[in-house]
Amino acid sequence: MSLPIIRSGGIEAYCSDLVVDENTYAYLLSVAGYQTAVKGIIANVLEYQTVTVALNSSFQYVNRTAESYSVHYQKLPSGLFQGTILPKIALPNYEESKDAFLILAESETSARALFFNHLEGKTEIPLHWAWPDWLWRTFTQESWQHRATDIYTKSA
Repeated sequence: MSLPIIRSGGIEAYCSDLVVDENTYAYLLSVAGYQTAVKGIIANVLEYQTVTVALNSSFQYVNRTAESYSVHYQKLPSGLFQGTILPKIALPNYEESKDAFLILAESETSARALFFNHLEGKTEIPLHWAWPDWLWRTFTQESWQHRATDIYTKSA
């Protein structure tokens, strides 16, 4: 299976990972290709420019959230370049946002564990080991969560 093409402003590369919500706000974007193309597409996302990903003979728009992003670049063994962005609120030690945080997980079970660990680190009250399921149910029933939809995920 080949990777989908990501385009912006005449620049083209490959989209290796993409997580967006129902409003197509990007919560994780990984782009691979030539260095100038990767940096150009990442810059266009960060500058609120139009970015599209070709998925199953249709186009998915990718929009930037209002959150601050963390940007990471690396050269791949193949000689190509990879750039990844994700909101800083997804980083475990990000302190600027007291009330908002982002959990990226492969399953609800791991999301529940990450959620409990995050709450335990943010509160001065010790949390009981039997509370994770109850806290998760309360969190989801009160509509505090905002689900992101995994549009495309594949390792580069």
